Amino acid sequence: MGVYLGLDLGSSAVKALLLDSRRGVLASERVPYPSRTPRPGWIEQDPADWWRAALKAAAGLRGLPEYRRVAAVGLSGHMSSTVLLDREGRLLRPCIHINDSRAAPEAAELAGRLGPRIRRRTGNPVHVAFVLPRLLWLQRHEPQTWERLHTLLSAKDYLCYRLTGERGTDPTDAGNTLLWDYRKQVWATELLEALGLGADWLPPVRGSLEVAGRLRGAAARALGLPAGLPVVAGLADMAASSLGAGLSAGMVVITIGNSAQVVRLEDGVRYRPGLTLHPYLGGRYYAMASIFSGGMALDWAVRTLGADDALLEAAARVPLGAGGVRFVPHLVGSGTPWLDPHERGAWVGLGAGSGRAELLRAVFEGVAWDIAQGFRALTEGQAEGVVLGGAAARNPLWARLLAGFLGRPVAALAEPNTSALGAAYAAALACEPGLEGPRLRARRPVPPGGESFELLAAEYAGVHAALVRSRRH
Repeated sequence: MGVYLGLDLGSSAVKALLLDSRRGVLASERVPYPSRTPRPGWIEQDPADWWRAALKAAAGLRGLPEYRRVAAVGLSGHMSSTVLLDREGRLLRPCIHINDSRAAPEAAELAGRLGPRIRRRTGNPVHVAFVLPRLLWLQRHEPQTWERLHTLLSAKDYLCYRLTGERGTDPTDAGNTLLWDYRKQVWATELLEALGLGADWLPPVRGSLEVAGRLRGAAARALGLPAGLPVVAGLADMAASSLGAGLSAGMVVITIGNSAQVVRLEDGVRYRPGLTLHPYLGGRYYAMASIFSGGMALDWAVRTLGADDALLEAAARVPLGAGGVRFVPHLVGSGTPWLDPHERGAWVGLGAGSGRAELLRAVFEGVAWDIAQGFRALTEGQAEGVVLGGAAARNPLWARLLAGFLGRPVAALAEPNTSALGAAYAAALACEPGLEGPRLRARRPVPPGGESFELLAAEYAGVHAALVRSRRH
């Protein structure tokens, strides 16, 4: 039995978690980092910020006596992150975030040229959230960057490179590129050839539970761990979150971070409009509904309204319906089931009595309603249990609203850092094959709502449809 360090590069913060394979989670730390919006629709992060935050988060655990017994490091990171290195391993530009919509024209062009072929090979629709449209954008708009590209990595892969000096990825992140052949488990290089992009910058692919490299001197000293410690390849954050949440057949996991995701294991590989398909452990796949303005919408509203803890508490006390205010949360385009990068958000129904608490309450309700649309597209009415993870698991309001809009019980996990837990557990599995899954505790399930939620959901559907019509006209 050992102790393992999980490092999860979330969409807005890094989480470091210490796991004892016998006793469970010992402690965790969270350190945020910024996103930047240099132009409308652009969202970027500086990987140097990730590195500094990861070291700071790990430093918060170094006072624990168990930290000295860490046997391996596991990694997780936000999906579809686009990190570009030159031949010497230097960053070529900031990372393009999953919520970035700059490549919408390239995505539309790609769908027209190769959409059916990509679906057959990857099981996914062409969408701006995937990596391939961004590569086309880079070739077109930043040719000097494109010419110097030597290696494409994801967020967790960049962290692995900083820790070990090794470049590579795993199937769960390769599956977010629109270039991973799910049948053959290899890069679909012929898609790149059809686009004239070449393929020599694609990284080698290792198993998620394989040792990707060994902790090298400078990184080991920065973490306070022995050089030569194994670093396990790890998983994309939603795969890691699913592992950390104990995802099983029929179960649905909802995670609200910067974006929100609804995940369920699939019995087989099939294409369904509005949903994406991703590799998981053991040759399995999970289907995912994506809501791109989940926690981002709340963070935006908190900044815009100048909210503090008192206002958040006041918003939680506002009765259902937010005093007539409705908030459509599509700040960076809509997610499942619409997947329209051109949609935008709105507060609707403002009146003379609408205060900051009502506006903030409407954001909570609007995001929960949006998640429910993705949930229904994913489950088609079939779900054996729903659990809530991520930072939202700490706030009882999220579970109440989701249970109401979903019309079924929702249980919030007692350990919200499921991606970091999954990263640590991946390291544990690599060192202790056959290890049982994490022993997770969930709070008492929140019961479903009633007719009031059904009426509110119908109002939201009408408001959303009206906004879409107004944009088209």
